[in-house]
Amino acid sequence: MGWPTGSPPVGLTRMTDKTGRADSIEGLVAMIIVGFQMLSTFLPLENYLAPQYRLANDPVVVSAFPSATLTLVITIACLVFFSFRDVDRMMQAALKSWPLLLFCAYAFVSVTWSAEPSTVINRCARLTIIVVYPIYLVQRFAYDELLKLLTRAFAIAAVSSYVAVAFFPAYGLSLLNGYTDAWRGASSHKNFLGATAALGTLVVFESFRRRASNRLFAAVTFLALLGLLVNARSATGAISALICLVIAAISLLRSPSDKVLVTLLLLTVGLVLALVQQSTDLLSLVGRSSDLTGRTPIWQAVWYIIQRRPILGYGYGFWNIKSSETQIIDGLVGTSVPHSHNNWLDVWIQLGVVGVALAAFLFLRAGRLSLRAMKLGSATTMLPSLLILNIFIRGFSETVLTDPGTASMFWLALSFTMLTDELSRVGQSGPAAASGRRAVGAGRQDRVRRAGGVMRPEPDPPAASVSRRL
Repeated sequence: MGWPTGSPPVGLTRMTDKTGRADSIEGLVAMIIVGFQMLSTFLPLENYLAPQYRLANDPVVVSAFPSATLTLVITIACLVFFSFRDVDRMMQAALKSWPLLLFCAYAFVSVTWSAEPSTVINRCARLTIIVVYPIYLVQRFAYDELLKLLTRAFAIAAVSSYVAVAFFPAYGLSLLNGYTDAWRGASSHKNFLGATAALGTLVVFESFRRRASNRLFAAVTFLALLGLLVNARSATGAISALICLVIAAISLLRSPSDKVLVTLLLLTVGLVLALVQQSTDLLSLVGRSSDLTGRTPIWQAVWYIIQRRPILGYGYGFWNIKSSETQIIDGLVGTSVPHSHNNWLDVWIQLGVVGVALAAFLFLRAGRLSLRAMKLGSATTMLPSLLILNIFIRGFSETVLTDPGTASMFWLALSFTMLTDELSRVGQSGPAAASGRRAVGAGRQDRVRRAGGVMRPEPDPPAASVSRRL
């Protein structure tokens, strides 16, 4: 089918440009970077070369080989290379995500009062890349193409974790007291694996529902992630995933055509609940254990140190610096403490009161964007909203915004950028066109699937203008 008289609409040109990009070289590179770098699948090579790693549950670096720095440089190079043609749009999108960049900038400022400035610069550079990379992904890939790419990335993480447990149990199993049968897979900690699986179930279910990926592939990946969620024995990950999946099911009840999906999802949630109940973690987290699975002694020790420098904190990357403060915390708790096990305490001890205010503003801003997008009834709003909710819930017992929990920052930045991008498109076409755009977008996607995945440009109907495929 040819174009009608005149040039194709600008918005539709953008839409067709992004079609099929997940299957290109750019998509393959992005999938690898997300699957390994952003999901923290596998650790730097030096960790596995360290004999101590087999005897500890947290990374032990003994080699000077800079593999982590090398992968960061490769990520930056790919980011610059593939985003070169969209520099203007990238800059505009970055400006719309200014709260994320403000948080990163303030983390850099903490170098002025940190005991080890070089560590702050190193960790802040990683944080900034984790925040900027989602902006690139949202601008370069259409919504369904991005879902396809992310589903493949989660499949990589799932397969890698099963391989680690099956063939390299010294690395794949947790060695924490009381959790020797828990999995950490290809992650550094069982709770990190649980967080990855919790986020992955949301992304892959959305991919399955929208047919962004092959449905059989998405279904197998979803079940594999559920298996990881159960075997990681991470109560925080399980609870956050269950809450978000139930909300997703309730939201689908409005659509009669999705009743089968709702039934399957609820059955899956029930199955996961039954399996998780075999572990004491869930009951411990909700109050069966007086110390919340050992967290309250850590919180008390961290709070004691916070009170000594409540305004500025001790600088970003606090836990990567061996200092008198970390030694005091270890002494009070009676073991090595890798982080606060609470997002707000961790932000406070690293960035002080100002950092806590910025973190609170970031979540409030994200929530406001989510509510504004929901009022438009966009079909692309539910996933980023649930990802934000998942991260917020996990923040009460895990570190999600600061090092060493910055993998979650990738998903918060991705969700934030997806929402700002959606609101920007609506602002260009007008709120009245939202419902028309959704219907047109769904119809075009169906025609693409029937045509074997090739997007054929068609003229826009008079009632709505499409800025790009949702």
